[in-house]
Amino acid sequence: MLCVVAFFIPIATNFTSLSIIILALCWALQSDKSLIRQLAKRKALWIWLAFFLLYVAGYFYSHDKNQALFELQTKLSFLLLPIIIGAGPEIKENKLQNIFTGLVVGSSLCAVFCLVRSTYVWMNTKATDQFFYHLLVKDFDANAVYFSFYIYFALAILILYNWTNFLRSRLLQFILFVVLFAFLVLLSSKMLIVLFVLLVLPLFYRKISTRQVPRGLLISGAAGLIAVCCIVAFTHNPIRQRYESILENSRLVLVQNQNQEFNNLTLRLFLWKMAIDDLNDNHLWLTGCGTGDVVEMQKKTIMAYNAKAHSLDKHPPLWNFNAHNMYLHMLLMLGIPGLIFLLTIVFLPFFLLKHTGHPGIFLSFHVAAAIFLFQEAAFQTSTFVIVYVFFTMIFYNLYYSGRESNTIESTA
Repeated sequence: MLCVVAFFIPIATNFTSLSIIILALCWALQSDKSLIRQLAKRKALWIWLAFFLLYVAGYFYSHDKNQALFELQTKLSFLLLPIIIGAGPEIKENKLQNIFTGLVVGSSLCAVFCLVRSTYVWMNTKATDQFFYHLLVKDFDANAVYFSFYIYFALAILILYNWTNFLRSRLLQFILFVVLFAFLVLLSSKMLIVLFVLLVLPLFYRKISTRQVPRGLLISGAAGLIAVCCIVAFTHNPIRQRYESILENSRLVLVQNQNQEFNNLTLRLFLWKMAIDDLNDNHLWLTGCGTGDVVEMQKKTIMAYNAKAHSLDKHPPLWNFNAHNMYLHMLLMLGIPGLIFLLTIVFLPFFLLKHTGHPGIFLSFHVAAAIFLFQEAAFQTSTFVIVYVFFTMIFYNLYYSGRESNTIESTA
């Protein structure tokens, strides 16, 4: 069932949630008295349980109880997966390989489907917009930004894991790499493309530097990567435009009586400014506004700002966007205590990486997640909550299982 959950993560949130429910039922049938002992020894999991309880506490001083209840439902993985996976039975190497295979295969199938569909549309209409960004994955629950995270991590697993099943075929690895990397580039997530090139590829080079790899394979791979970078850099395409948008109009200027044009950067700067104003004006630093009131508070603040002769009409309205920064969103929602829990959850794994047996894979995952949470309020979407908590709990299962095995061996 762990493999099934990993397979459905990029495909459909409903199927993923159903798989987790079945996983919970399987766990309930197999659980025994060792659960309490496991949970008592694995102290890092306590942070997740306490974090969920902090969300529960925020429910009671929220005005919008319905939204607060919805937030709690979205965050149920914070409570369930640490118990089911983090404190669950040991995930041995063959099971881990199956889980990784599930994500790689599921991501590859999505990539092939989207590329084939887009090609079919192009053959009939000669349109090219469907090859890029959100339109590329319009048939799936996650938008292009979140989908890029799945593909980034699937690529990291594909090239950093030492496969022993059918994925050990170099030809198959090469084909899947080409498909997934092309898909990642077309999804146009600026940060994840750069991070893959600057972090994952050097880790891959370090992995193969101690092995005898055919020189022709290395040369062809490097040439292909350079060719892709040149195409993106020197042709007119939506991917290049997204990088150029950072350099153009990067200053946030709100002019009275004139429509404000936002790009991805200036939109984030504006929403961050509104969030900081809310923190200061409503004295929310200590407790936040509660689990369910962030959206309504943001709406009032933006409408008040717009009333000062600014024209900020957008479709959808600006208050439909979350703060686009999970650390800032957490301050708004649960104050400094919530931020402390979030920072602990995000950065604690960096101190434990070397004890999991797969430091490169989980370093790629946690670095991307930490940066991703800075540019997206990602815990506000179940598409990210599930993938993050799922693989973080696998990480902790590997860490604690390895430590316990070493303790038994040293005692013997």
